This record gives sequence, C-alpha cells and structure tokens, in this order.
Amino acid sequence: MKSMNPSELESALKAHVEELCSSERNTSNCPEGLERAATYLVGVFQGLDYQVTRQEFHADGVLCANVEALPPTFVGYDKPTSSSVPITIRRQALLEQMIMPLLSRSS
Repeated sequence: MKSMNPSELESALKAHVEELCSSERNTSNCPEGLERAATYLVGVFQGLDYQVTRQEFHADGVLCANVEALPPTFVGYDKPTSSSVPITIRRQALLEQMIMPLLSRSS
C-alpha cells in the first residue's frame, strides 16, 4: 500500500469529517442522522474488509447503533498475540488503510 503524503492524508480526513458532520444527528431532533452516520462507517470499514458488527440499542425510544470494526488480522481479545490487538497498528498506517481505498474510488 502506498503511503499518503501529509496533504493527501489531510484531504482524506477532511472528507470523512465533512461527511460525518454534514448533518445533525441526535435522538430528539434528527434520529435519521444517527443511522446515516452508522451506515457510512459500516460501508467504510466493510470496504477495507474489516469485520463489522452493529451493536443496536434503544435510546430515548430511538433505535441506535454502535459500530465495532476489527481488521481482518484480528484473532481475539483472549489471544495475546501482536496480531490480535487492533490498536497495535500505527495510527498513520490505520488512517492510510481507511482512507486510501476511499481516495482511489473517487478518482
């Protein structure tokens, strides 16, 4: 995978932030915004072949979801190997893994 230069990384991160902040999302005024954000995150992570789980719950009478995404190399929390802890990936590498596929789709 090609490394991103700081300008590419900045642009890609800005696009994610803009997408996630493009509309209000809360249980009282805009519950559909919560679903849009969850759907966006699920799509981004599935596009990276991450194992994605939606943990659904009700808040203020609205169905909400947390999104958990684990990289394909994840073995399990109970197996203390370096490949089993998703956080061991360097931040730069993780951001590049999340963003590079999005940049290549937009070209």
